[in-house]
Amino acid sequence: MAHAYFAGLQLQGRWGVSSDDVLLARALGEGLGSYEAPPILFLPTVTYGVGNVGGERTTRVYIARYRSPGDYLALTRPLYLDADTAFRLAESIRARLPSTKIVASIATPKLSELRALASSFSKAVDAFEVDLGVLGILYGQRKSFEAFALDIVEEFVSAAPSPVVVKVSPGVPLSDAFLKLLVDAGVGGIVFSPHPVYAVGKSLFRVHSPLLSEVYSLIWARLITELNVSTAIVSDKPLEEIKEHDPITAFDIVLFDTALMFKHLKIAGTVENDLPLNWRSIATGLLPSVTLSEEEVCADVCPYGALNPLSAGETTDAVADSRCDFCGLCLSLCRTARLVRVLSPE
Repeated sequence: MAHAYFAGLQLQGRWGVSSDDVLLARALGEGLGSYEAPPILFLPTVTYGVGNVGGERTTRVYIARYRSPGDYLALTRPLYLDADTAFRLAESIRARLPSTKIVASIATPKLSELRALASSFSKAVDAFEVDLGVLGILYGQRKSFEAFALDIVEEFVSAAPSPVVVKVSPGVPLSDAFLKLLVDAGVGGIVFSPHPVYAVGKSLFRVHSPLLSEVYSLIWARLITELNVSTAIVSDKPLEEIKEHDPITAFDIVLFDTALMFKHLKIAGTVENDLPLNWRSIATGLLPSVTLSEEEVCADVCPYGALNPLSAGETTDAVADSRCDFCGLCLSLCRTARLVRVLSPE
């Protein structure tokens, strides 16, 4: 992909990492894996005054179905990162990848909190994204959401120290008129994410699927034809499957999350799991483990390389080391995955 501009930012390519990501930003910030430096990276969405929603040892990714990199259903946990950790992550990415543009993604129903978050990130990022899908969940009043969103975005744009973009998703009421009003409010760009966000009790879920990308890219490519603003789309389709006349090419840049993750992971066979009603909390002292003698490919399933082989006779188990942050990916991808307690001999 060629050089591009988005929201006034000059990029070294027409792709990037979306704020719907829950794995790649850490890998890029710490130099884990063999991921290419993205021209633009949107930090995972954070909110004000709330730490890791669910807890630091709560899983944040779950693979419900996997057939291939172009056929899967994945769930991720929004707001898994607190603002302080996201800020440190931005600093780390800036130090390692100086040519990557960094965008802080934020969502809170109070203007004062948006401004406070913007102030805390201002020296570490190049722009801000307001996640309207998560904002709608936090606001909780669907009927009046459009007017509320327009008011808070317009006020935030007028005070923000850097360009502001908004992210819309299937849960956000979308129309030509609403999008044009967002542009009139002064946003520098609109990110279109095909990932619905929903709540089951206090648990938040975001849905990722190439099928959703296919459907929504077609709908939204028609919506943007008369918009005089930068546009981006989040795609669950692998980059190599995006052809010349794909509706996705109508957008200025394409952002990835799970599609980029699956491109780098080695996954054998298929996966079929029931949909969860909540996220799994991992008790202190327990660590993920897989049996490599039965699933050799699972040695490479961790994006952080945290699974280390431990031989015991004819069985070789791999147990997570200190690089594990309990994302939960191996627990839903590997059929032999379980939680173990490692006891050191005295």
